[in-house]
Parts: sequence; C-alpha cells; structure tokens
Amino acid sequence: QFTLKKMLRGHDLPVNTVAVSHDGLTLLTGADDGHVIVWDLETARQIQDISCVFHGQVVCICWIDLGKGDNLAFIIGCADGSLQVYQRVDLKAPFAYCSMTVGHKAFVQNISYDHSSGRIASVGRGTIQLWKLTTGCLEKIPMDFEQEGVMVQSVHFLDNGTNIILCLCELHEVLCYNVDPWNLQWAKQIPTRIGHSMLSSDEQSLFISNLLSGVDQYRLPSMKQTRSYSYPILHNYMMQVSLFDNKVVMGRDDGFARVFDIRTGQLTQMLDHSHGERRAVA
Repeated sequence: QFTLKKMLRGHDLPVNTVAVSHDGLTLLTGADDGHVIVWDLETARQIQDISCVFHGQVVCICWIDLGKGDNLAFIIGCADGSLQVYQRVDLKAPFAYCSMTVGHKAFVQNISYDHSSGRIASVGRGTIQLWKLTTGCLEKIPMDFEQEGVMVQSVHFLDNGTNIILCLCELHEVLCYNVDPWNLQWAKQIPTRIGHSMLSSDEQSLFISNLLSGVDQYRLPSMKQTRSYSYPILHNYMMQVSLFDNKVVMGRDDGFARVFDIRTGQLTQMLDHSHGERRAVA
C-alpha cells in the first residue's frame, strides 16, 4: 500500500510532468507556470527553481546521461517547441543551462531517452524528431517518416535503442521502426485511440490510455490485448500512466490516482490528491 509521506508545494499553476531520478533521491517537476523545480526526496526540500517562463509551460521532462552519470542531466520540452538540456557537475551542485534547440513548431508533448545508444526522441504537435547528444547539444538524426496527417502521441525505445515504437493517436496504430537504417519492422492497429502510453521494463508489454474507459495492456510485438484497467471517466483529459513493481498507476479527473495490480487486474488503492484532476504520475 502507498502512504502519503510529504506534500510538495512550489508551483503556482498545475503540474504537467514529474520525473524521479534513477537512484530515487531527486524529483523534477514541471508546470504551467514555466518553472522546473528540483526536489530532494529524502528531505522533501526544494533545492532549485529553474525558470523557463519565456518558453511557456513546461510540458515534459526526461532524465538523460551525458557520460558522467544517470542523475546529472535532464532535458525538458516546453510549449514553444523548444528542448532544453540542463546538467550539473556532481550530485551536490545545482543544475546549469547547457543548450537549447527548437525541435518542434508547437508544444513538446513527449520525450524518450535510450541509455544504450544515447538517442533521444521527441514528439511535438504530433510530429517526431530523433536526436543524438553531442557534448550537451542536440544533433538531429535524419529519418524518412511521412508525418503529414499523422499524429504521433508517444514514443518508446526498445532493444537497446535499435528500435523505436511510435503510438499514433487518431489512427489507432502502433508502429515499430528500426532506427539505423530507418525502416518499418511491424505495424499493428488497436480498437481505440491512443493517449499516454508506458512500456514495461522488460519491454514485453505496452500500457495504453485508451481515451475511453481507462488503460489497456498489450503484449509486444503481437499487440494482443491481455488486460484492461477500467474506471469511470467524467472529463477526457490526457492522463499519464506509470508502472511500479507489479502495479500500474494512472491519473484521473476526480483528484484520485488509481492503483491496479497487474497480476490480477484488480483496483487495489485510490490515492487522494485533493486538488482536482491528477494528470502526471511517475
């Protein structure tokens, strides 16, 4: 059972994204107020406030590795389509601005990072870009993907970064491409639209918010549906999905995060957020 340990307060407007470091000691939060706050999870203390207000809302955050350690750098995606990289020299130092790249014509909605290859994928306004980190700067990787009329919702690297999964919202499609050279490996269609999605750590399952009745679990690469986690939806917001051990956690519009047991499919807990819809979980 999850229990409430601390309430973190720092943002003036709704939080859009949260990211916990690999060692579980640091939390990053990004919000509509255009700020990224760095938190010490052991003390629940705010240790840094990074202002990105000139780039609009902070929509997504992803931890990355610039070759000095897993918890020393991150990349954020903002409402103006920019991707910004921040890093620190050690765990006690503050994060410093490293680089900024205009990656998309509108807000960046999803970022995925592969540790093995060092590749980054970003999604903005339905389009996808691939990047390689070069001394802290993003270098675009050429890709031959027809994006006209296609709305990519989220992306996931797998097979040590050699392949990438694209989830297409309105077309109900999940595509798997080999990255280098760029070519289609397989394509599957599912019955529902695709909101937020989450790849399991063993890369065997894909959890998809269906924008209808909850979250569906699919087996890869067959995309056969193996389980559904359903709950009433009052207002169809784009809610996030997160995995923790044998639990799947999902946001909802009533202020409660739902926790389901992956092994049984049963609802095991409702986490009270108390202040409206819960959109971001990690």
